[in-house]
This record gives sequence, structure tokens and C-alpha cells, in this order.
Amino acid sequence: MPERIRLIREAIGYEIPLRIDANQGWDVKTAIATLKELERYNIQHCEEPIPRWDFMRLRKVKRKARYRSWPMKVVVITMMQKD
Repeated sequence: MPERIRLIREAIGYEIPLRIDANQGWDVKTAIATLKELERYNIQHCEEPIPRWDFMRLRKVKRKARYRSWPMKVVVITMMQKD
């Protein structure tokens, strides 16, 4: 992913906010490591970095992956289906 983000940033520059969606694809350790690696690309928002059933550990991801220079938001969205 870092290579893709780098290419996108090269194309659009740093003035345009960039948001990503991990689609619940990372565990906590991977989410923290990936978001720290992406810090230099000024990601504004990361949606669903970890599975929604693990939402209680989202605070840890946000705290550990906090950007020094940019106020990135880490968001989890829970979908409810009506049967």
C-alpha cells in the first residue's frame, strides 16, 4: 500500500486531502505499523482499519498510530443488517 499512496500523492500533491479505507483488513499490529508508515503522506482519514467486531481496540490503534504533524482520523463504522 505505501507505494500506491506514494504514487497517488505524486499525482495529486499535498493540498488535496487523502482518505483511505482498509476495509477491516488489518489486525491491530498491522494497522499501527501501516498507519505509521503512511504518516509522511498526510492521510486525513482511515476508515475501518481493523474488524468492526474488534472495535474496543480501535482506541489503541488511534493512540499508537497518532501522527505528529497531521490530525489523522481513524474511524470504524458498524453496519447493522435488518433480517
